[in-house]
Amino acid sequence: MSLGSDIVTAINALSEADKRDMPKVWEAIGGEIETYPPGPQSSIFDNRDAGDVTPDGLPDKTIFFTFTDDIAGSPNTWDAVINVKGWTDTYAAWQLFSNSNVDDADKNLYFRRGRGATWDALQKIWTDQNDGAASGLNADKLDGYHEGSFFRLSQNEIVTGRPAFNGGITGTSSPFTVDSTFRVPNLNADFVDGIHGGSFIRSDANDDVSAHTEWQDGKEVRLGTDADFRMLFSGSSTFFKGYYHGASLFFQGEDLGGDNRNMLVLDPDTGPILYYNGSERFAATTDGAKVTGKLELTAAGSKFYSPVGGEDSGGTWHPITNPTVGIFASKTVGWTADRFTQASGGWELDFSALVPAGTKAIKVHLQAASTSSHIVMARKKGDPNISNNPVTATEWSTLIATIPVTGAYWGAQVTLWLSNDYKVEIAVSHANVDITLISYPRAYMI
Repeated sequence: MSLGSDIVTAINALSEADKRDMPKVWEAIGGEIETYPPGPQSSIFDNRDAGDVTPDGLPDKTIFFTFTDDIAGSPNTWDAVINVKGWTDTYAAWQLFSNSNVDDADKNLYFRRGRGATWDALQKIWTDQNDGAASGLNADKLDGYHEGSFFRLSQNEIVTGRPAFNGGITGTSSPFTVDSTFRVPNLNADFVDGIHGGSFIRSDANDDVSAHTEWQDGKEVRLGTDADFRMLFSGSSTFFKGYYHGASLFFQGEDLGGDNRNMLVLDPDTGPILYYNGSERFAATTDGAKVTGKLELTAAGSKFYSPVGGEDSGGTWHPITNPTVGIFASKTVGWTADRFTQASGGWELDFSALVPAGTKAIKVHLQAASTSSHIVMARKKGDPNISNNPVTATEWSTLIATIPVTGAYWGAQVTLWLSNDYKVEIAVSHANVDITLISYPRAYMI
């Protein structure tokens, strides 16, 4: 029976006259309240080993106390419980309890509510005595901020805001320290050692350098996957060094037409090759050097030229065993100083009847005399690389003889380079020169 039903029974036991007498009605109700529940310890019940009570197992419209060891989820061996039940099972019931066993260490207060046959989850009541580290407190907010607003040091967290570290901006202290040496992917720092990122040369992009870079003595600039090409200044000398076996060093430039051409190629096995306008002009050989084209030597204001043209490059000398005796040609009059062509005062000689086809040069004996010192010059007929009118003071062209003694004869064996039609032109520095003889060829080169 419940207290409510006991009060109704007490009122119904009154006479009809007493039911209309309010003091008697309150007296009957008060008697039931004073004696409910019956027994010597009517306000506290022992509920041990009876199993956990459900919300609908509590009496309706009651507030009472129990001792129990059967609350599901309680950390205690024994609990002292305050029970509250509403009018019917439609209303919620709740329990407030704490440890009543002196041997249990738990000193917390717990609460649970429920309806029907089910209790909600057990809730721990927090006080200033049980919060703090390791308490398990799961607060909704801290100083008005949700948990998601804080950075957890022990977890992999994502920071979506912009934290500001205000310490260490003066003096020698640092705003924070980092012990890890791991690289931080996607880190977009504004400064590195106080310098903006745009001040650094990127290694993974085409970057522009707008200021000087200075590599100290002995420090190499290394290029290539395996640093196969290196440049350095040792402190006294500059070095360009290649470490890839057999690799050549190319110096190239773009001409006015936009074409990139070789200027110098340095091959570690065959030597240097010098180019002009993309064409080879000078190359080292195993026994010397090869010149393609005209070689001009300038000294003391004078110029000397090598023979040019494809017919002059290379060949073998062949001696003429029985050369024709006598004088092949001579000229003592009709000279004009510093003229090659015969029409302008020079001298043209034709050796086509004396040499085999393909001859590039011949060796002859030349003898000359003059009333003053002079020089004798020779060129292939019509050689475009040597001017028709050489200026003796600055352009001696192909010098073949110098007559230093006035009035004396001078003679020597000379080499004459021939044109494709086997002709040569002679020029002298003074009109009073006598070339008394040019012998028949003694050797020819093919």
